[in-house]
Amino acid sequence: MEKQITAKLLQLGIKPNYKGFHYLRDIIQTYLHNPTAPTMLLYEVTADNFDKATAQRVERAIRFVKEKDGCRRWKTSNPQLR
Repeated sequence: MEKQITAKLLQLGIKPNYKGFHYLRDIIQTYLHNPTAPTMLLYEVTADNFDKATAQRVERAIRFVKEKDGCRRWKTSNPQLR
């Protein structure tokens, strides 16, 4: 499953050199195992999986990759994601 998630994130234009890439991949995996989990719990679980991370840092890193050019370009070519 991790390889499929990684491939999709790369396809979206999210680069793996950002922390948010790894956090997002971890959150997606956690969500797929527990789709009813609240977002803040997903951030906390992901933070626990990484050293020196907090839920706030995880959330910020994910926002950062979402705002990067590659992800924006992908969104503009896919109107249903706007």
